[in-house]
Amino acid sequence: MAITQRNKSSFRKKWKGTRFCVPGPYSGCRILNARSILSSILCFYTIRNKVVLGPMLANYLYGFASYVGLVQNLFTFFLQPTRSFAPNMGCPKYFLPFATEGINKQIELAILRANRIGVKVISLAALNKNEALNGGGKLFVDKHPNLRVRVVHGNTLTAAVTLNEIPKDVEEVFLTGATSKLGRAIALYLCRRKVRVLMLTLSADRFQKIQKEAPPEYQSYLVQVTKYQAAQNCKTWIVGKWITLREQSWAPKGTHFHQFVVPPILPFRRDCTYGDLAAMRLPEDVQGLGNCEYTMERGVVHACHAGGVVHSLEGWDHHEVGALDVDRIDIVWKAALKHGLRPVSSSSKPSIIDD
Repeated sequence: MAITQRNKSSFRKKWKGTRFCVPGPYSGCRILNARSILSSILCFYTIRNKVVLGPMLANYLYGFASYVGLVQNLFTFFLQPTRSFAPNMGCPKYFLPFATEGINKQIELAILRANRIGVKVISLAALNKNEALNGGGKLFVDKHPNLRVRVVHGNTLTAAVTLNEIPKDVEEVFLTGATSKLGRAIALYLCRRKVRVLMLTLSADRFQKIQKEAPPEYQSYLVQVTKYQAAQNCKTWIVGKWITLREQSWAPKGTHFHQFVVPPILPFRRDCTYGDLAAMRLPEDVQGLGNCEYTMERGVVHACHAGGVVHSLEGWDHHEVGALDVDRIDIVWKAALKHGLRPVSSSSKPSIIDD
């Protein structure tokens, strides 16, 4: 893909003065042909409005790419411009204990740079907001209490998009990754809707802590299970932790796998259906889309990125870091719809979030 001289001028003009950015690891890699990150791929880097083609083995090599998606006016454009805010760490490196300090240092520098140049909202994106890494961004906000830039993990909208796929008449769900930021919020939201949630976790302490957060009259709807066999009669699975073919085999025929796990699970079962990762489609009048996100089609962004956009457009003055505020799920969802964003996937029946 080439950038013409006319496009260059338009490109520079549109992102100048923008106040929103998204640094991210592999899921922000803006790979124009959206190939798998698990194979040797060709990444297209946009550097100073020039397209540079370079080979990269995504799991091993470090590099800098266009990890910043900028928005000044959502109805005018949604761009990935040419400045680098965060390095490409590669997915596996986020799970290496000795890499934690270095990764957090890079993220911190990105936040401080954004703060220095006047960015209003910075969305952490993908594994940059991992709970074990930095508490969903809370580490940086606690360390720098006077930040002008608002740090946003965007998971509130991810939770809303996931819940939007759940039909209103569902009575029971099986939830993996149940004690994660997203898992906790989804479980607490569903139990308030009188949906029985089978929470897969070996930690009784973490389960009980979440259960106590629910109103007393709804606590009985949260049930701890420790094995996948407990869900062999449940046809609604919400997957927040990668599962194998063996683990999927416990799902009954006709099960639908909703998911908020990265990377997405493999569709092993032909007798079951699989949902997409939580994503939102930008309004049709958005201009300047030159690249794609991860495996997303053009004009579609991850829900957590969309959450940062909504945060900016609404002018919210709080940081969205750490644990999700369950009471804000409906607020963020309605705000996203108000600005013309639409979920890529949704239930054909009335959704549980429509109440």
